[in-house]
Amino acid sequence: ARAQASDSVRTAGAEFARTSLRTVAQEYHQRARGTHAPADWRAALDLYQQVLKSWPDDPDAPALALKAGEAATQLGEYPTALEHYQRAAAGSDSIAAQAMWQRVAVTDEWYERTRGQASPGKPRAATGQDSLARAVLRTADELRARFPDHPHAADLLWREGNLAFAHGWLDESSQRFGELADHHPADKRAPRASILKADALFKLGKYDQAGPAYEQALTAARTAHADTLARRAAQALFAPADEGEA
Repeated sequence: ARAQASDSVRTAGAEFARTSLRTVAQEYHQRARGTHAPADWRAALDLYQQVLKSWPDDPDAPALALKAGEAATQLGEYPTALEHYQRAAAGSDSIAAQAMWQRVAVTDEWYERTRGQASPGKPRAATGQDSLARAVLRTADELRARFPDHPHAADLLWREGNLAFAHGWLDESSQRFGELADHHPADKRAPRASILKADALFKLGKYDQAGPAYEQALTAARTAHADTLARRAAQALFAPADEGEA
C-alpha cells in the first residue's frame, strides 16, 4: 500500500512539474510574440526543450516541438529549429503540415542568409550555399509528397524551379517548372513556368524536348492573354532565348 501511495505521489509530482513547465514556457512564448525580446524566446525554448527531454513520449510532444521550432527560429538557431520541426512532423496531419511548411521556410531563410548582406558597391551574392539549396528542394519535395494538395504547393514549385535554375541544376528546374505548369494551370505563374521549363531544356541541349515545351508555353501564354510571354515563346521557337527567370 505504501509503495502504491509512493508511486502515486511521484506520478502526481511529475505531472505537476510537466504541466508547470509547459504553462510557463507558453507564457514566455506568448510574451515573446509581443515583445520580440530574445530573452523571452530563449526562456520559452529552454523550457520546451526541458519538457521534451524529460517526457519524450508525451502525446503533446509534436505540438510542443512545433512551438520550440518557432522559438529557435526567432533566435536564429536554424539547426535546432529544424530538429524540432522534424520531430513535430511526426505528429497529426494538422501539426505535420505546419511543421513541414516551417521546415521549408526556415531552410530557405538560412539559405538566404548565406548570400550575405548587400553593401555600397557590393550586391548580395546571386546564390547561397549549394547544400542549403539542396535542402530547400528536399524539404519542399517531402512536403508536397505528404500533402500533394497543400495550399502552397504552387509556391513551393515556383521557388524550387527558380532556385534550381539559379544553381544550374537545369534538369531539376525544368521538372519543377513543368509540374507547376501542368498541375496548376490556373496559377498566374504557370505561363512563365512553361517558358522557363523550355529555357532549361534548351540550355541542357535537349532540343527535341525544348521545341514542344516552347509550343506548350506559347499555348499557355495565349490562353492567359500574356502577350509579352506569347511573343517570347513564339520567337524562341525559331531562336530560343538564353535567359534566366521570365
